[in-house]
Parts: sequence; structure tokens; C-alpha cells
Amino acid sequence: MAEKTMDAGTYKKFHESFMQNNNGSSIVEVFGVIVAPYFTIFHCINLVLVANIVSIPLRFLLEFLLIVLFIVANVTVANEYIPGIVLTLLTASVAAAAGQLRFVLHEAPFIQIPTTKPQFVSMARALINLISVVCILAVDFQCFPRRFAKTETYGVSLMDVGVGLYVFANGIVSRDGRRTEEPLSWKKVKNLAISISPLIVLGVGRSVSVSATNYHEHISEYGVHWNFFITLAVTAFLGALLVAPLRDRDHLKFVAIVIVTIHEMCLQLGLASFVLSDSRENLFEANKEGIFSLPGYLAIYIASMYVQNSLRWSESVIKWREFLLQTAKMGLIALCLWKMVYIAEEMFGISRRLANMGYVIWILAIGTTMVALLMLLELGYYFLKFDKTKSDECVHQYGPVILNAINHNGLIFFLVANLLTGAINLTVQTMLLDTVTSLAIVAVYMLILCSLQTILYVYKVDLKFW
Repeated sequence: MAEKTMDAGTYKKFHESFMQNNNGSSIVEVFGVIVAPYFTIFHCINLVLVANIVSIPLRFLLEFLLIVLFIVANVTVANEYIPGIVLTLLTASVAAAAGQLRFVLHEAPFIQIPTTKPQFVSMARALINLISVVCILAVDFQCFPRRFAKTETYGVSLMDVGVGLYVFANGIVSRDGRRTEEPLSWKKVKNLAISISPLIVLGVGRSVSVSATNYHEHISEYGVHWNFFITLAVTAFLGALLVAPLRDRDHLKFVAIVIVTIHEMCLQLGLASFVLSDSRENLFEANKEGIFSLPGYLAIYIASMYVQNSLRWSESVIKWREFLLQTAKMGLIALCLWKMVYIAEEMFGISRRLANMGYVIWILAIGTTMVALLMLLELGYYFLKFDKTKSDECVHQYGPVILNAINHNGLIFFLVANLLTGAINLTVQTMLLDTVTSLAIVAVYMLILCSLQTILYVYKVDLKFW
């Protein structure tokens, strides 16, 4: 653009108009962007293993280049080449894995997999967080393709998966998803309220700060006052209450199905028209997107609890065949969900704004696929490093240091990312910057975030105090 700066009011309108009327990308392209870092994670782990890299600074540098900057490039300047990138990385990964595994297959009878605190769960959660924080700043630059920004009503985009996958990531580690005999009581309700209180504080704080600073925000995402943090908090609270009476955690899948079915019926009977309308005459209508998308997020949350429960083993170490069988089952679930995604898209469409049935199934398909792929990666690691699996003492965090660091203080990572994003947008008119400057800002932003998280992780500083 010719302009270097605009007055604040004009720029705000320009920024908001730039985010509107987006019809999104394609299901295949979005998944390609999400799955691409999986292969670079594999190569990082492989390089560290083969070269025996123990230096934390060296590992950090390797991971930042191969994983973090790779994601930044994929969602900006390299976005047109995603299919070729994924195909190339897939070929290289298969070749590398096959080349190494052929030397250890004779040791297969001895391979055992630790099941306490599995790394595939941690890496899935951290990867979701990492991609999200890259996008929340990158979207404010013109080098970020508009088709990756959040869709207006129906459609799919990269940023549409953010809140859904966060809900999925919370569900697969939720205590309420595990088999428990704890009855529903006022004490449990009190503990739940305490556990979500930080999210409520963050949600209210964000709403107040956005209003006070006149920060640009697209209200069709959640509503006028509602936001991401409030959705996470309410979903976790209601989800725990709904599943508390269940004694058989296998029934979680039925609860999720019932919720999303009733939700879709209501949407088809007129609720969708109301939510997508321009009416905002009172507080309830002002936040209708956030309120009426909750059943969809509840369905995702409870379904991910079921996924968590199906991945629990009674023993701390199991044979590799049992782990492979569970990986295959998860892969089969993912394949079925992908088939259902296209059926639901034809019947109801996919809408993040409504969190309808199509959106719920789409998020679960992505989540279960990534879990299955990361389980396969974990299995491959222990084949190459089988001597480390002989006792509980050997259970260690083999995943990338940056991902382990993000997972260690996940909420802090996302909170600092939001604060930095706000500070950058209030300081710089990001939409008017050239590509090189934009990439430099995003890269430095990610370096600050990842460095801070890694320092906290290395020095074992846990900032979760509630």
C-alpha cells in the first residue's frame, strides 16, 4: 500500500473490514498446514537421537528453526506450497524411519512402551498451542492469507480450528474424563469453580481491556463481551458437571452424540438464523455466538474425554503390539470421522460460529488424527531407543524441548502471546507493513515466547498456582 500510516479511527475500520466476509479455505489445505509440523517434529527428534545432542541451547536452536519458523513460513510466505511441502516431508520421513527401523526390527520382542504421562498427549497439546499463537499475531499482517483467517458464517479455515482444538486438548487431559467414583457434590462444584477461575478472570480482563483501548475485534466471533477464555471456562465447568453422574466412562461417547444431535436439531429449527442475524438489542443477544456455540464445544470436550479414557492402560509399561493396536484403533476412529466430516458438510455445512455438528466432527477428526500420528511417532522412538524402556525410571520426555516447555506452562504461554499481540498492534499499524518487516516481527515475537517458556521449563518454574 502507498500509505505508511493512517489515523487510528480509519485504521481500525480498515483492519476490521479486512477480517470480514471470509469464506475460508478447504478441509484438505487446513489439515495440511496442521500436519506439516508433525514431520519436522519427527526429524528434530530423530536428529537429536542420532547425533546425541544433549545441549539445551543447541536443541532449542534446532527446534526453533525446524518447527517454529517452519510454522511461521507455512502460514505466510509458503502458504501456496503446502501440498508440495507435506508430500516432500512425508517422503523424507518414511525414508528416514524405514532406513533406521530395519536395523532394530530383530529386537521387536523386547520393545516395551511406558504408558505413564505419554509424550504423544503432551506434544499434541503443545502443537495446538504453538500453531495458535503464531496465527493470532500473523493474522494481523497482510502476508497472512485471508483464507486462513476465521470464516464469517460457514466454511473452514486454519484459525477456525483454534478454539475447537483447545477444547479437545483440555478434554484429553481432564480429570473428569477418567474413571472415578467421586460423586457430584457441592465440594466438587466448588473445586471446579476454583479451577476455572483463572480463565474467567482472563476472559473478563480481556473484555474490559478491549473496550478500554478501543482494540479492533470482530464481534461475530463470540459476541460483544464473550471471548475465547470464557468459552474454555464454561465448557470445562459444564462438561465436568454433565459427566459426573456417569459410572461407566464408555458412555461418554453417547453423551457427546446426544448433545451435538440436539444442538443441530435446534439450529435447523431456527436457532441458526437467530445466531447469524444482526440483532443485538440486549446483553443476551450481544453474546449469542458465545452462548449458543457452547453445546458444540461441550460435545467436543466430552468426546475428547472419551478419547482420553480409551487411551488409558492398566499397566505402567506395555508390549509394543498392544500400543500399536491402540494406535490402529485411534487411526480407524479418525478415518471414520473424516468420512463423516464430508457427509456433515453436505448436510449441514461447517460453522465455527455456530459450533454445529459439521464443526464438531471436523475438530474431532483433526484431533484424533494428530493423536494417532503422534502415537505412531512415540512407538517408533521406543523402537530406536528400546533400552530406555526397561523400567519406570527410564520414562523421560523425549519430545522437543520447546514443545515440552510450552506444555509445562501452557496457559502462561497463551496469555503472554495475547499480551504481546495486543502490545504490537497498539504500537504498530501491522496491516501497512511489508512482508519482510512482518516476518521479522512475527519471528522475534515467537523467539521471545519460546525462550521465556524454555527458561521456565529448564529451571522447573511452574506458574500454575491454583
